[in-house]
Amino acid sequence: MSSIWDRPSSGDASWDNRDNHGVEKGDFDGWDNTVQDTGNHENIDPRSSGHDAQRTTTPDESGDFACRNCAWQVGPAASEAMIGREVYAYADSPGKWRRPSPFASVQASIKYIIYLTLENHSFDNIAGYWDFHPDIDNLRNISYCNEYTNANWAVWGEPLEICAAPYETEVPLADPDHNFAGVTDEIFRKWNVTKHDVSNMGGFIERQSEKYESTPGDAAFVIKAYDQKKTALLAELAQNFTFFDSYVGCRDFAEHSGPTNANRQFATPGSSCGFVDNTDQAAGFWNNVTGTTCATSVFESLSNKNISWKNYYETDIIDAYMYKWVQDNAMHQLVNADEFYRDLEQGTLPTFSYINPECCTIDSMHPTSPMASGEQMIKHLYDALRRSKYWDNALLIINFDEHGGFADHVPPPMDVPQPEDNISFTGTSDGHHVSYDFTHLGVRVPAFLISPFISANTLIHNEGTMYAKNSAYTHSSILHFLQELWDLEGLNNRVQWAKTFEHVFEQPPG
Repeated sequence: MSSIWDRPSSGDASWDNRDNHGVEKGDFDGWDNTVQDTGNHENIDPRSSGHDAQRTTTPDESGDFACRNCAWQVGPAASEAMIGREVYAYADSPGKWRRPSPFASVQASIKYIIYLTLENHSFDNIAGYWDFHPDIDNLRNISYCNEYTNANWAVWGEPLEICAAPYETEVPLADPDHNFAGVTDEIFRKWNVTKHDVSNMGGFIERQSEKYESTPGDAAFVIKAYDQKKTALLAELAQNFTFFDSYVGCRDFAEHSGPTNANRQFATPGSSCGFVDNTDQAAGFWNNVTGTTCATSVFESLSNKNISWKNYYETDIIDAYMYKWVQDNAMHQLVNADEFYRDLEQGTLPTFSYINPECCTIDSMHPTSPMASGEQMIKHLYDALRRSKYWDNALLIINFDEHGGFADHVPPPMDVPQPEDNISFTGTSDGHHVSYDFTHLGVRVPAFLISPFISANTLIHNEGTMYAKNSAYTHSSILHFLQELWDLEGLNNRVQWAKTFEHVFEQPPG
């Protein structure tokens, strides 16, 4: 495995003020006295032992440095360098060092993970007016508007301006466009983009008007947001556990600027294998085609480590079925969702539980499903987990697969690593000829971490472990967290790049 850490070039002037290990000279304020060496398991005091910083010396079998063992919690402007087989990271302020990631303590606490992915809402659409944490990046204190230019309604050709506001009802008026080309238009207001294009998040209203010939009033719901009462269950979970206003290095984004299946593929092996829309993926038994093989899925990686798992499904969508390895080797681990509750009660829950709600009219929250039905399903799941013997060592992860065409004011990161399968797409989406190399993320979505080891009302914004200068929170962050927690192997470069969130876990009181 090649390292993502670059050796500095000889004579680089930016290294002139560093010692012979490439370490910025200065004191070590911000460190505890002792930090753990992830490679040799030595205790190192950087201020007294002669070592300049934490060292890790674990090469992989090929002799390259194994970058997943060099996780450092560093700021977004951090620089990193590989010196021989010793890696050092230093923060943007000289001498301000950060502690390494506490995965050892997380491993002692978290023994079971339950992962539920809901459907099709942006962060602003769900949490735009939440006010229980002062630092939530939402719609409360900003003016966010999109133009409406439909000539049937615009006056003298001048665009109307439609702005974010609380949504008056609970059920979405329609299912907004979330195909790849449509999402690109929503983010950039153009159908094809390059790495030099800048997103303006200005096309959501226009795309809704174009797709449905919507009046200004009928198009406005895509930029509106539920108030806290209409998302009461999700808000309650956020106030009592951890939520991301992120899922630019500090947001939580859908992995792909497109619909459900491609995002769920990114959420399970870190690549869609070239799919940009819901086309011919083996997304359930209803589409009996051969699954993809371009990347190792989390299901295969878990099995290779003899870690138990099941994909529980309600009706039609079965994410694990999208992979040929699962089709060939693990069909018995795809089971109906009612078995999840039996497993909780009977003490037979696997280590990793992956849950697919139905799609797309009842409890997945996919438009035009009522929000209340989805929240009722979440409460039933949460209550069952709390009553079970597993709660004391469990982590429940809840996220949304994609934004579903609903607006969000935060632009997604550009110039992210293309999956190492190097598969690009050229073809038709929404009737437009498009090309794409999978190097930018999708729209921001909500995500939640629920565990007795998490403090109430914890907001993840900038915090977390960076693995590259532009690491971001996205679906692959969960895969990366699982990899570090359970020492999984075979997951791709997009997973290695994604930011992780182990810093939120602590010992519960008492």
